[in-house]
Amino acid sequence: PWDGSEEEAIYIYAYLESLEGGGDSQPFSIAPVTDPGAGDEDRGRASYKRACESCHGSKGAGAGALIPSAPVLARETLAAHPAPDYDDAARRLVFVEKTRHGGFLGYGGVMPPFSVEVLSDDELADILTYLEVP
Repeated sequence: PWDGSEEEAIYIYAYLESLEGGGDSQPFSIAPVTDPGAGDEDRGRASYKRACESCHGSKGAGAGALIPSAPVLARETLAAHPAPDYDDAARRLVFVEKTRHGGFLGYGGVMPPFSVEVLSDDELADILTYLEVP
């Protein structure tokens, strides 16, 4: 993380300030990391296809993934957070944390964060159900 005094931070902030404004700003709420509950598998399939599949590829196999380093969902993420080190509730929260905060707030990777305006809690619940995250 930068504190703003680093040379790289100064350059990136100067670049961002130089960009022309324009367009409407979009809301971006940082949601708390809480379990969204149970969802619907069929709706989850559609939401996964829209929000996840282009980077992660097909469910369980990763076929068609555009990002080679993206984990195959849900298999690889669950394997990286094994029981008994993580119980089922903690494993679900790993998915929520990564989805909501992406590569930010101390969790590595390059995934962009998905705000509640982009992916609702209900849609996230549906995706977790589709992925069979316990």
